[in-house]
Amino acid sequence: MLRRARTSKLYFLLSLALVFAVACGGAAGSEGGTEKRRVQILLAAQAWNVSFAPWVVAEEMGYFEEEGIEPDWVMVAGSTDVTKQVASGSGMIGAPSPEPVIIGHQASQGMQIRYFYTLYRRNIYSIAVPADSPIQTAADLKGKRVGVTSMGSAGVINIKAVLKEAGLDPEDATVVAIGESGQAAAAVQKGEVDALSLWDAQYAILENQGIALRYLDTPSLTKLPSNSLLARDEDLEKDPDLFARVARAVAKGTIFTLENPDAAVRIVWKRHPDTKPAGMPEEEAFAQAKHILEARSERLWLEEGVTQWGYSDPEVYHAFVDFMAEQGLITEPVNSEDLYTNELLDTINDFDADAVREQARNWSG
Repeated sequence: MLRRARTSKLYFLLSLALVFAVACGGAAGSEGGTEKRRVQILLAAQAWNVSFAPWVVAEEMGYFEEEGIEPDWVMVAGSTDVTKQVASGSGMIGAPSPEPVIIGHQASQGMQIRYFYTLYRRNIYSIAVPADSPIQTAADLKGKRVGVTSMGSAGVINIKAVLKEAGLDPEDATVVAIGESGQAAAAVQKGEVDALSLWDAQYAILENQGIALRYLDTPSLTKLPSNSLLARDEDLEKDPDLFARVARAVAKGTIFTLENPDAAVRIVWKRHPDTKPAGMPEEEAFAQAKHILEARSERLWLEEGVTQWGYSDPEVYHAFVDFMAEQGLITEPVNSEDLYTNELLDTINDFDADAVREQARNWSG
């Protein structure tokens, strides 16, 4: 009887302590009472650079922590590979460009995935040539070598679309994987490629290394959205709040970056020191970093009339599907409404954006 009484008393005291802890501090693991989750996030690049500032700022400023999120970053060599890994469940969240996502939505591919937050509002990809190249239009690319960062990059899909739109066969140019940053610069300088199908930050990196570029006119690509937050349908349905919390942290990081890009550069350098250009004066290194970030920031601003961060424009995604169908990149019907959801936007945008802007303006390192 004595043992039973002591045991009952112990259970009572433990229960009382648990109730008290929950009442005072909420669930363990985060300041706001949200259980902390480690979330794998796949980014379509081989290495960090300052164009990823919104993500890095969100981590440095504690925006992920406030949401109970611990990011597990995975760098993947291209949007195609990111899309496949998310679709297979190998990664929870990815940030690929739409081309492989649209391809994956064909019935024969069977990918059950969708965007829940449009991050880059305009296409980060374009086609460029050395400034002194005789190539003037996409039609001049016939028989030429076009560099992409990897064969898993959306740059492969983009150059094929541009060739088709120019009246050429998608195989009329040879696609060559040239890597990123210094490797890509070396390929251009050695004349190993005649043109490039890269994204804004990579072009800025090449320009920082003294490579003068000229961009071909590709209006069909320019108006389309680019890399955004992607997840499996079943995961979004199972735990929508988790994905809203991740996106809310990214939205805060984006606002901070746009409000104080100088601070964003410093923050990226702090968390990823290898992104800081070496072997040059501080002022020159900072100018180069700002050039890369400015190239990306143009794609982050909300369009006129759009008030919610992460909004996916139905007309734009419909136009993207039409573009890919017209260029022969998809051969089966794809319902553009299956590519995205705006259902989480109210939850994602449930924060004080002005407070984030003020925090950015007052940042002092």
